[in-house]
Amino acid sequence: MSMLTELVIAALALTGFPVGIALSYIAAEELLDGKKYFQYLRRALLLIISLFIIYSLYSTFLVLVPVFGAIFVILCLVDLKLQSKIAYFFHYLAFLGGYFLIEEKILLAALIFLYGFPAGTSWRIQDE
Repeated sequence: MSMLTELVIAALALTGFPVGIALSYIAAEELLDGKKYFQYLRRALLLIISLFIIYSLYSTFLVLVPVFGAIFVILCLVDLKLQSKIAYFFHYLAFLGGYFLIEEKILLAALIFLYGFPAGTSWRIQDE
């Protein structure tokens, strides 16, 4: 896969976040009732993506497994302790770092896109 194709797929994967924000405006009356479910879904997807990246790195870049493992543990702990909007930026940085290192790019891009829905909605809920 060429670098331009990888960049386009990565950019499309990141569009899940603005789509999640847009959905939160469309269904604003559902936000308060679903707030905890958005948080659970976002955290579950964060864990799934983290494990997928670590598993994929295990077969190609064994040296990076402890590095990404430590990064994702820190991100998960920060996510549980702090409710900060800036944390989403660091999640996406870690996801993109893994995206450019692993071979299963399309599957990871789809997971990142799905992560954007509850992340964008949760980001908007924190404004209110």
